[in-house]
Amino acid sequence: MVDASQRTPRYERKYRVENVALPVVREIIRQHPASFRTLYPNRQINNIYFDTPDFHTYRANVVGIGERQKFRVRWYGSDYWQIPERVRFEVKHRSNQTGTKDVHDFAGFVWENLPDLTERVNQTVRAFGLLHPVLLSHYQRAYLGTSDGRFRLTIDTEQGFLGARNQQLTTQTRAARRFRHAETGVVLELKYDAEHDDAAQRIMQELPFRQTKSSKYVNGVDLVYGVD
Repeated sequence: MVDASQRTPRYERKYRVENVALPVVREIIRQHPASFRTLYPNRQINNIYFDTPDFHTYRANVVGIGERQKFRVRWYGSDYWQIPERVRFEVKHRSNQTGTKDVHDFAGFVWENLPDLTERVNQTVRAFGLLHPVLLSHYQRAYLGTSDGRFRLTIDTEQGFLGARNQQLTTQTRAARRFRHAETGVVLELKYDAEHDDAAQRIMQELPFRQTKSSKYVNGVDLVYGVD
């Protein structure tokens, strides 16, 4: 059963900003004619990405298959290893340039029993084969939006990744393993419903950054596994 969903097709326009300090990026956004304002306090986003043993969803993204999916468990908090009472299992559906999302509410899990979480994931969704945890990630996110509520802009920094494939994440192994951090950079995402695409073009014209195809999952797999 889907507990929540974002069924209206939505664009996520991404910008990877290199060699520009975060305060400069924020000042550029502050002066944007759309008058972006802070929506929520900054917070750390934590994910476990799931894929098939042959990295089906990773490869679908890399080759640009128009209809594809991404699977992740997500929660929030500054201590990655501290799991809250509830987490979210999200299935992102991509259809060419727009996407939708299904969100399933899960009870929290224990790292030593990660296979139990994996079983819940596979019971919830039928993918191309059994899904397995392959990547852990975290990053810092700032949330901004326009006063009319039509456009959101997120700013992501401090991305960290850690391989989870075939790993038993006991207390001892967690203490010994450290996240590998991606190259420095700031990732902006402009998010809006597809019906507002015309108005979004005016907003994008005032952003002095180049749009990029940037997937945190793909970047993390490349960094950790060097998959090609």
